[in-house]
Amino acid sequence: MHNAMASINRFWKPDSYISEIVSNDYRTADVFKKFGINYCCSGQISILEACKAKAIEYTIIDEELRNATREIYVSNTTRFSEWRIDFLIDYIINIHHAYLYEALPSLELRLISFMGGHKEKYPELVQIAEVVTDLSKFLLCHNQHEEEIIFPYIKQIDAAYRRKESYVTFLYAP
Repeated sequence: MHNAMASINRFWKPDSYISEIVSNDYRTADVFKKFGINYCCSGQISILEACKAKAIEYTIIDEELRNATREIYVSNTTRFSEWRIDFLIDYIINIHHAYLYEALPSLELRLISFMGGHKEKYPELVQIAEVVTDLSKFLLCHNQHEEEIIFPYIKQIDAAYRRKESYVTFLYAP
């Protein structure tokens, strides 16, 4: 049985404003950016108007938005505690770390771009950008530390345990 299911969250119509769509779900911003459609201050036009202006078929944008807003649910009956440690580690790296590696740089760029036109009206954006940058650096460094040091070490201990070998040497290695 497959434990994950996906659902499509469609909250837009052809006459919905671009800025309204992005306000409802930040993930749609990447779609508009991909097609060179401004979603910030000049996003007060409908998807249809933007498609006409860029000579893009509405169905293409609609499909991209559907993909961007697709949600994947993991069943609450998934027993993570029963997964092998090496598989759980791979899951963390390939799902959670991969997401952070993709999302954080994009978030920082969007924030810097937004700041350019809005920091006079919202001076606190400068401080927010600093916090986001610091947090991003910390999380990416933390992920790298886990992937290069912590997780391989845990996998070694787990493999020795499963082979019924002594893993005491791993615990006291210099």
